[in-house]
Amino acid sequence: VQPALAPARRHLAGWGEGWLHMAPVIGDTVTATGADVLLISLGLIDLGFYTNSEQTEANVRAFVAAARAANPRVRAVLLPVIPNVRAGYDAPFAAECARFNELLAKAVADLDTAASPLLLASVPESYELDADTYDGTHPGPSGEHKLAAAFAGAMHQAWGLGGPYAP
Repeated sequence: VQPALAPARRHLAGWGEGWLHMAPVIGDTVTATGADVLLISLGLIDLGFYTNSEQTEANVRAFVAAARAANPRVRAVLLPVIPNVRAGYDAPFAAECARFNELLAKAVADLDTAASPLLLASVPESYELDADTYDGTHPGPSGEHKLAAAFAGAMHQAWGLGGPYAP
C-alpha cells in the first residue's frame, strides 16, 4: 500500500515505474487519497523495458478497472507516450510507441463512460526534444508546462474544469 501523499506531491510517480507497476496499486491509492481525477502519463518505461504495446494496453485496462473499483466515478485524462530520443534511433521501439498510442486511443474510447469519463490528451505539436526535455526523454521546465497545458486544456474543454492553462 502506498503511503499517504503529501499535498504538494500528490502523485504516484516512481523512477522506472509504468502501467505495469501502477495497475496493482492504483485502487488502494484512489481509496487512500479520495482521488476523483487522475492525470496519467505512462507507457514509455513499459515499452522500453517491461512490456510490448499489447501487454501495456492490457495494463491500461487493468489500471482503469482498479481505479473504478475504488471510485466508480473517477475521471481520467491519459496522455499518449511522449516523444523521446530512443524512438529516433530505434525503429522497432518507435513502432511499439506508435502501436501503443493507437491501442491507448482505442482503450480510452472503449472504456469511456458517462459515470467515469476518460479523455485522451494530445501531446502538443510544439513539443520538441531539444527544447522541452533535459535528456531527450524526460520533460524539462518548458516540456512540463506544455504537458500540463495539454492536461488542463483537455479537462477544461471536455469537463469545464479550471480554465485555459496559464503558467
